[in-house]
Amino acid sequence: MSAGTSSATGSQAIPAHVGSSHGALHGDSGTLFPAKSTACPHPSHIPSILSHHSSTRPAISLEFFPPKTSSGLQNLYARILRMKTQCGPSWMQVTWGAGGSTQNISMVLAGRVHKGLLRPADLDWTRWKSPSLEGESRNKTLEEREIEAIVEAPANDELATECCLHLTCTNVSREALDITLKQARAIGIRNLLALRGDPPRGSEYWTPSDNRFQHAEDLVRYIRSGHGDWFSIGVAGYPEGHTDSLTPSGEAEIPVLLSKQRAGASFIVTQLFYDVSLYHSWLANARAAGITIPIIPGVMPIQNYTSFRRITGLCKIQVPQELRRRLEDPTPEEIASAQSSGAAAAQGKEQRDKINVRNDDARVKEVGIEWSREMCRLMWRESVKSREERGAMEESLHRNHAAFHMCTLNLEKSVTRILHDLSWAGPSQMTNKASTHDAAFAENTLATNGTNAADSGSARSVAKLHATLNDSLSVSAPAALWDEFTNGRYGDSRSPAFGEIDGYGVSLKVPPADALRVWRTPVTEGDISALFVAYLSGEIQAIPWCDIPILNETQAIREELLSLNRAPSASLGQGDHSTIGKGWWTVGSQPAIDGVDSLEPTFGFGPKGGYIFQKAFVEFFVDEEQMLALCRRVEESDGLVGLLAGNREGNFKTTLEPNAVNAVTWGVFPGQEIAQSTIIEEESFKAWRDEAFEIWAEWELLFPQGSPTQRLLKSIGDNKWLVTVIHHDFKDPGALWRFLGCGRSEHSH
Repeated sequence: MSAGTSSATGSQAIPAHVGSSHGALHGDSGTLFPAKSTACPHPSHIPSILSHHSSTRPAISLEFFPPKTSSGLQNLYARILRMKTQCGPSWMQVTWGAGGSTQNISMVLAGRVHKGLLRPADLDWTRWKSPSLEGESRNKTLEEREIEAIVEAPANDELATECCLHLTCTNVSREALDITLKQARAIGIRNLLALRGDPPRGSEYWTPSDNRFQHAEDLVRYIRSGHGDWFSIGVAGYPEGHTDSLTPSGEAEIPVLLSKQRAGASFIVTQLFYDVSLYHSWLANARAAGITIPIIPGVMPIQNYTSFRRITGLCKIQVPQELRRRLEDPTPEEIASAQSSGAAAAQGKEQRDKINVRNDDARVKEVGIEWSREMCRLMWRESVKSREERGAMEESLHRNHAAFHMCTLNLEKSVTRILHDLSWAGPSQMTNKASTHDAAFAENTLATNGTNAADSGSARSVAKLHATLNDSLSVSAPAALWDEFTNGRYGDSRSPAFGEIDGYGVSLKVPPADALRVWRTPVTEGDISALFVAYLSGEIQAIPWCDIPILNETQAIREELLSLNRAPSASLGQGDHSTIGKGWWTVGSQPAIDGVDSLEPTFGFGPKGGYIFQKAFVEFFVDEEQMLALCRRVEESDGLVGLLAGNREGNFKTTLEPNAVNAVTWGVFPGQEIAQSTIIEEESFKAWRDEAFEIWAEWELLFPQGSPTQRLLKSIGDNKWLVTVIHHDFKDPGALWRFLGCGRSEHSH
């Protein structure tokens, strides 16, 4: 489960007629109030789905987040269609980006999922795109117009899936929240997950907001007061304690959950965890304390080693020793044993395999599939056992483990494999109780526009769905999984998972207190340079753009990076003034590599027998004058050097050909196509550019408005350019650094 912070944005009013058929009244404030509350849960509410679900297997929910690029979003729609037929989810969840950055696109994604408008032909909104629109619509963003089109479009019932939209309340205005809730009702969305988001920053966080929204409980209470029982409202549970706590404790969170339940929460989705015994203990204590609403465990399969470390660190998740043993670094003795020529062949192979598990995304993913599969199996077995021992009257099945919330991270292989291995894939199974229950609501409520709970598992619906998918998505299994390993910030921008795949969106990814302690209060650009130098030197473990220590491969170019990052007044060493720092702050880089073994511990990845190649590149913040000077030099490099540059205002410059895609890391493996794991191209660069400058803004928000540090960070964000420079000669490891004037041959040590 992913969460972020929502911020107030401009008015996003939808047409006046929207919602008129809901039997709703508009107060003077414009808030949508229900004219009538339902007396019992709507069949589209998640607790109703659980209570009517078959007892032979759990219900499944799939979570997706809004992709960072438009091409990624289109590919996500196709992926959701495949996973709908392959996995048979009972509902899907759409996350809300940190800082409210995805407010509109989250609503677009949730609306399309809910109404089944996932193919290009499913939503004809030509007139909404037209620049000749008159009146209010003319001044709206494309996403705001698309929301209007989704509201008016008829649902495609064969492809529709109930959707639960995440909402965060920290720093959200009442106006923005009311608009979001109004849009959700107009679309027919019946389920929300109310989250707090990033912690309130008190007096130091100066952006105006409604002080009533400080906690998820406040959001639940507000939605209930204004919308009655229209929505089923879920909340987050933390079996290992909340990440903001200095000493996280799952037990300390139980009273908070009780308060959320009293405020009107109707189900709980837990944060991810990897220790089932710890979860079972927390669950028993929660039930004993009086929590009666359904609790749905969150499951996040491990996708790669780096994201696993980042997410477990960010969420303060305990990693069981057995899982750590399968993934973690070997000891120095194990490395020596593996590299020893005198070691026995079997022992050497075992140690080499262990060393390279974390470098092999395919093997890490396999470990993640196995671990999550066994977690689900254990929890489901315990649920069935509990029901058999205690009886349905005392411990109804839908209270514990009747559903599993699968965090897909916008990828499909792991979750699909897990569900198929457990025989939980395929059409959602609902009992016939829902059909009579549904009829009771037909007269008083607007259609939910989703797949009818009564027939979602019928043979006719399933056959139509498969026929639709076969017609529109003639994609082989390998082609459907094309982006399983080429993900991350330097992956293919067409991937729905492009970016740092943790689902949290733009944020500092460290608690504010830690950020202030480690990064302190810089007041000059020299202070910023010192911070980057401290990171490269290992004195601090994170900077706002990189929340893990520098990788081993960075050690090969550490001196060159230090030369770039040092302030212009700083020399390289005592008595050596031949080269001084440039004050170019680096946030991404890699050295040139020419055919190293795929099992090499530092640079290797993939299966054995392969060879890895890399072009050197570096990414940094510079002044506009320096950026323009670099552009002129690159244009004189006879095509050996490429450059992309952008700033906060959205300006973009490049020396590359239009739509050029630059593979800067690739592997050649026996019997396989060349694997391109790192790509730099215009669309992905622009997406990262926007994020990189948003991070400056996030950092700025830690300090009071008008303070020296706040003014410095704002000035930097407003005036610097983000620049990526690539050198195409991967056989010359020093070529890029000589070009930038920081090569080792240019100074002595």
